[in-house]
Amino acid sequence: MLQRAILLLGAGLTAGALLASVLPVVAQTFPVPGKPIRIVVPFPPGGQTDVYARVVAQHLGEALGGTPVVVENKPGGNTMLGAADIARAG
Repeated sequence: MLQRAILLLGAGLTAGALLASVLPVVAQTFPVPGKPIRIVVPFPPGGQTDVYARVVAQHLGEALGGTPVVVENKPGGNTMLGAADIARAG
């Protein structure tokens, strides 16, 4: 019984991977012209994570030809506020 379930699961995953590879890919322009890239840091400003994010933002902006990259700190809720902000953005 367990072997059959594992076999069916494997077959389903393989079929799903094949289907996903056949579907057309929709490309979009990145970065979107006129919109800054946001990096959401779910920790308070001034910590190590914030400093690293600002260094990455600076280098990313330069690598993308001057595209503005904004670091937004969303502390609180054990990082849930930052995660919720990212979930709403998509």
